[in-house]
Amino acid sequence: MTFFSSFIICAVFACCYVSADKILSIPLKMKDSPLTAMLKQSVHPNVITAILKAEAKGHFPLPLKYNYMRNEYFTEIHLGQPGQKFIVSFDTTWLDSWVPSSSCSFSSVQCMIRNQYNENKSRTSIKTPYNFHVTLGNSDLAGNIFNDLLNINGVNVTSQSFAAVSEIPWLFVYSSFDGIFGMGLDHYDKIVPVMWNLKKQKIIDQLVFSFHFKGDEGSMVLGGVDSAHYEGNFTYFNVVNSDPPQWMVRVDDMTLTRSKNETIKVCKSGCNAVMSTGGSQIYGPSKDIAAINSFIKAKDLRYTGHQRILRQSTVS
Repeated sequence: MTFFSSFIICAVFACCYVSADKILSIPLKMKDSPLTAMLKQSVHPNVITAILKAEAKGHFPLPLKYNYMRNEYFTEIHLGQPGQKFIVSFDTTWLDSWVPSSSCSFSSVQCMIRNQYNENKSRTSIKTPYNFHVTLGNSDLAGNIFNDLLNINGVNVTSQSFAAVSEIPWLFVYSSFDGIFGMGLDHYDKIVPVMWNLKKQKIIDQLVFSFHFKGDEGSMVLGGVDSAHYEGNFTYFNVVNSDPPQWMVRVDDMTLTRSKNETIKVCKSGCNAVMSTGGSQIYGPSKDIAAINSFIKAKDLRYTGHQRILRQSTVS
C-alpha cells in the first residue's frame, strides 16, 4: 500500500458484530483540532506556517500555552499499583503500545509535557530484557518494555505489556495524549495487545472491538458492539493483504453529496481505504483530494498548503 493508491479514512466503524455478554465499554473524549484551537486563541494562520517551518529545522518556537494540537479521541487509563494516570489514544493504525518514561531527558520538551511512567513507584512493575524501537522519519521512538497492571474504566488487566519510552520524536509535541495503545491488525513481538489479554483473562468473550464517534464524545467497546449505536445488519468486508498488515478494505468508489443535485465521485476505479481512529484528516491521491476540497469549498489557510473547511456544511 502506498499513499498514492489508497485513502486513509478516519471512520466510525465496527470491526464485526457478535452477541457477547462480556464486553468492556470505554468512554472517549475529543479535543479541538490544532487549527481550531489556535484560531479560537486568535493565532493568525501565518503563525502556523512559521511554526511548522521552524519545527522542520528542529526548533520548538511556540509557547506551550497555545496547546494547539488537539485532534484526538482519547481515554484515561492507569498503569501500575498504585495506578499512574495516562491519557491515551486507542489507534487502529498503530501496532504497538507505549507511554513516556520517567527516564526521559529533562531537555526533552515532548516528554516533559506528558505524564511519565515510573517503574520504581509501582509494586507490580516488571522490566523485561527487551528494548523497543520504532523509527519515525528522522527520529526515534525508543525505550524499554514492561509488564504491569493496567486499569481501564475500572477493569484490571494483569501483566499488560507496553513500552515506556525515553526517546520521543518532535512530532508528538503537537499531540495532546500521553501515549498510544495500538489496535492494529498486527503487533510487535514482545508487546501483547490489550485485546489478547482481555480475552485470555476472560474479561471479554470475543476478539472484537468497535468505535462510536459523535462530536466531542464517543465510546469504544472491547469484546463486541453497542446495539444502541446501530440499526439493521452489518455488511462484512475482507481485509486487504498488506505489509505490514492493516485494517484496510477495498472501496469500489466514493460519492459525496451536498444536495440532491450536487454530487461528485472520487476513487472511481476503486482504491484501498485504511480505517484509522487516530487522526482527523482524509489522505489520498492528490487529484481526488483536490476534487473533494473544491466540492466542499474548503479554504486555503496557508497551513503548509493544506486546505481546511472553516465551517461545516452538509456533506454526506
